[in-house]
Amino acid sequence: MNFTSSHATRFVLGILAVATIVGVTITTIGASNWSSPPARVCVVDLEKVFDSSPQRSTMEDALQKRDEEIKALVKQGKQQLEQIKAEMDLLSPGSEEHQRLNRSLVQKRADLQFQSEQWEREMEGRIFEMRKSLLQEIEAVVNRVCESEGFDIVFQREFKIPKTAVVWNTAFFARPEYDITERVIAALQ
Repeated sequence: MNFTSSHATRFVLGILAVATIVGVTITTIGASNWSSPPARVCVVDLEKVFDSSPQRSTMEDALQKRDEEIKALVKQGKQQLEQIKAEMDLLSPGSEEHQRLNRSLVQKRADLQFQSEQWEREMEGRIFEMRKSLLQEIEAVVNRVCESEGFDIVFQREFKIPKTAVVWNTAFFARPEYDITERVIAALQ
C-alpha cells in the first residue's frame, strides 16, 4: 500500500483527534474534582534519554564484541569451505575421494548456513533483551523524577515509528521547566 497524501491527512487528523481526546480528558479530570489541584504535566524525550544513556554505550560495546566474534566464526567457516573446494580441485571428478569431499562440502555449507541463522537469532535476542532492560531502567528513573518533582502525568515528546519517516508528536508544546529530559539523563548517570 502506498502512503499517499490522503493517508497523510488521515494520519494527521488521527493524531489531532488523539491530542484532543487527551486534552479533553485532562480538562475533565481537573474539572470534575474541584477540591484537588489540577494535574501537573511534564514531557520527556525518551529517544534522547536512550541515546544519552551511558548504559547504552556499554550495551553497544557488548553487542559489537559479539558481532565481531560471530563474523570471525563465519569467516573461519568460509575458509574451511574454500579449503575443501581447493582439495576437490586436485582430485579427478567422479572419484570416490572427490565424491566424499563433495558430500562434506555440501554438509559443511548447510551447517554454516544453519549456524549463521542461529547467530542472527541470538543477536536479535540480545539486542531485544538489552534494550528492554535499558528501557525498564529509564522508565524507573522517569517515575522517580516525576514523583520527586510532583508531576502527575508524563507525555513523550515524540515517537518515531520504526522503519518509517513518520514522527508522532504527543507533546506539541511544553515550557522548558516541564521538560524533564535532562533531569532524567542526569539521574541515569
